[in-house]
Amino acid sequence: MLFHALAGKFDGVIGGPPCQSFSQAVIGHEPSHGNLIPEFERIVREAQPTFWLAENVPAAPIPQGALWNEILDAWEYGSKQTRKRRFSSNLPLVLQPIPAEVRFPDPFPTVLASEHKYSTNSKDRRRAGRRIGRKLNLSEVNVLMGLPADFSTPALTQPYAYAVRGNGVPLEMGTALARAINQHLDTIR
Repeated sequence: MLFHALAGKFDGVIGGPPCQSFSQAVIGHEPSHGNLIPEFERIVREAQPTFWLAENVPAAPIPQGALWNEILDAWEYGSKQTRKRRFSSNLPLVLQPIPAEVRFPDPFPTVLASEHKYSTNSKDRRRAGRRIGRKLNLSEVNVLMGLPADFSTPALTQPYAYAVRGNGVPLEMGTALARAINQHLDTIR
């Protein structure tokens, strides 16, 4: 059963279609689903929102109707990890990175959705835990995602708790994007 959006009921649509088809982190593994960006585009067409924002990995295709498309690094917006993601929108957004001198001085590599699978034999140097030579615990992953160390998701098993965080957008980056959307909408109201 498909989700259908009612036209005019949503001010904005924000989504991150699954990235496995385009992600460097899953090269050599069969993706569990194909390109779902067309589904995101369908929902946007149905909803007819004032704005939409799509997030994905840098290699993902740009959604139709994008007026703005950038590959941003969460570290440039205050995150303690480097995390490059493609963002696209129907709004011409303007984001201001924080000054280099106030950024976290030695950022971690990207927290991956498979961070819980870290082993000392891992050859994947992109994994954040590789930096400290062990699997990161959830408190450490929380902090790298901009969450309180004690942030909890008790309904999730441990592998899913890691996956939810590793598939997310760091809070600092999300805040910068929300600020840019609000600033643009304030100019057209």
